[in-house]
Formats: sequence, C-alpha cells, structure tokens
Amino acid sequence: MNEAPYISEAANCLTPTGLAEMDSISLMDRIETKYVVSLNMIPSIIGKLNGAYKILEINQTRIFDYHNVYLDTPEFHFFQQHVTGKYERYKVRFRKYVDTGTTFLEIKTKNNKQRTKKVRIESQLTEFNTLSFDANMFINERLKGRYPELNPVLVNRFRRFTLAGFDSNERITVDYDLRYSDDTGSMARFPYIAVIEVKRDGRKAFSPISKVIKDNRIHPCGFSKYCMGAAAMKDLAHKNNLKAKFLLLNRIENEYFRSIYA
Repeated sequence: MNEAPYISEAANCLTPTGLAEMDSISLMDRIETKYVVSLNMIPSIIGKLNGAYKILEINQTRIFDYHNVYLDTPEFHFFQQHVTGKYERYKVRFRKYVDTGTTFLEIKTKNNKQRTKKVRIESQLTEFNTLSFDANMFINERLKGRYPELNPVLVNRFRRFTLAGFDSNERITVDYDLRYSDDTGSMARFPYIAVIEVKRDGRKAFSPISKVIKDNRIHPCGFSKYCMGAAAMKDLAHKNNLKAKFLLLNRIENEYFRSIYA
C-alpha cells in the first residue's frame, strides 16, 4: 500500500529524537503489551498523547521499513510453542533495517513470568539463503543445541515508527502494512491494522499511551506477526488456536471501511 498520509502527518506532529538516545532505552529485557487497532485510529491516539512521547528520526525519516526472515524447524516448533501457550518459547529471525541497511540475527525468549528477552548479533543470511558459521554458533549457544535444523520459513515486511517517553521509561512501536511471503510463492497481507506494542522494564508506573488506549476501550491482545503470517499462509497444526485473532482482524477491517465510507 502507499503511505497513508494521515500516518505521516501524525508522526510529524511529534518531537524528534536520535538513535543514540533511543538506544539508551532499548529494553532488551522487558514486559510487552500489544494492542491491535484499525490503522485509521492511529492519528487520534497520537493526538491525545499531549507531548508525552518523542519519535525516532534518522536522516529526516520517521517511518521506517523492516524486513524479517523467520527461522523455524521443519515441524514449525516455534510456531507450535506460541500457539499452544508454551513457556519458555522462542522466536528466531533475521531483521533488516532497510533504511540503514543493517541486519541482525535476533533471538527472542519469553518466560513463564511474561518477560521477553532479546539478544542479537549483526549477521545476515548467506547468498544461498543459509546460516553462516557465526550465526549457527550464536543460535546453538543460546538455544543449547536443541534446534539444529532451523531454516528460513517466512518473510515479513512492514512499516514502523518508534516512540519513547519523555518522563516514562517506555519504548512504543507502531507497526502497519504487514506483508508476508515464502519460497512457495504464497502471500498474505494485513493492510488495515496497526499493532501497537508498549515495551516497559516491568516497574508499575503511569503510562500515558496505555491510558489513551484504555480510554478508547481497546484491550490488550497478544499478536505475533510471525504466527499470524504463518497461520494465514500455511496448513499448520493448531492454527485454529488463532481463530479468535483472525475474527478480530475481520472486525477491525470492517470498522476501517465503515469509518472510510461513513
């Protein structure tokens, strides 16, 4: 989809901050809360933040393109961990920050205390779409050799802008224009939603954006970009566990069009 002008306008209303300051609150060990909303709700939510957040800006750009390549076993073990609610569970991906050209191999772990930890190294897939020696070593060390047959299974592209609180130790990401593909030629897309993720260190404190979202009667909603894309494109065991999430996406899409044509 082309850039929704109202998203750019909302992002341009915020005070900018640089990458160095944003990295100081990277929150690689955190509590995550996600919300899924209609894309055209974003300007209203941003407009009610009353200057409580600043936005990441790099080279006069505030909205960035991301390119994820997710890895999993032939049995889609990580997908099954997530949709069946297992702890601890993992996601392994290569993430390319398209605008800067930097790519990281990232491993995310979620434990039974609902904490998410992310570790990463700068790395990318080889020209043959395989893992380098260093990438294999990193994965085997972090996952204790339990998943030796990881391969790329899903590509995910999306757009994102990132906020940080002036007075709250929070990092907020807003993702939209979610697109998926794989090596079989299958494709999927969720063009009418935005995924808001509030990342905090776990201390209970006032969160301006959480209050705005609550005031809009929006409830937290677990949403894995990987699992939703995989379930939309592939015939996987336990994918029906995500049925309620897909019904929510259908409802949000209907709300989007009702607001457009009202």
